[in-house]
Amino acid sequence: VILPVDPEGLEVRPLFSDEVLLVSADPGRTPPRARIENLAAAPATLYAPTVGFADPTRRQAAVRAQAASLSLIPRFEVEHPETAFQLVARGLGDTIAARAVTRSPAFPQNLSTVGFAEPLFDSFALITRPGTVPPVVHALTNILEEWAADLADQLNPYR
Repeated sequence: VILPVDPEGLEVRPLFSDEVLLVSADPGRTPPRARIENLAAAPATLYAPTVGFADPTRRQAAVRAQAASLSLIPRFEVEHPETAFQLVARGLGDTIAARAVTRSPAFPQNLSTVGFAEPLFDSFALITRPGTVPPVVHALTNILEEWAADLADQLNPYR
């Protein structure tokens, strides 16, 4: 899951963080480091409408926009990041996405990405209920944690 979550009654094992980037087909809207004003000024194409601004990534962006006396009002809301990327690739707005998502083979080649001047991060964690995890899940968890550590090394340009 992407944090934060209410940890009551759960065991939360942080795995890695991934930087959230501004994504645009217009290189003029991706300065060397973006500001929330860049996202708020462009038509936004956001994904995960079923959770809306309860989505941790969208919530972070919305809080940052509100602190700057701005609001994020999406022009389009779609279910999947890939759909948002296709709309953005056609010039129908900008979006935000974790760096790992932008490394997908399905990511359109004409899109530019840039991190925010004040970086945004998605923090991923493994969630279980204490005392309910069978041994096979513990083994899988160890494998997942090793994979996440390797992925974190690849994704974090600040290391």
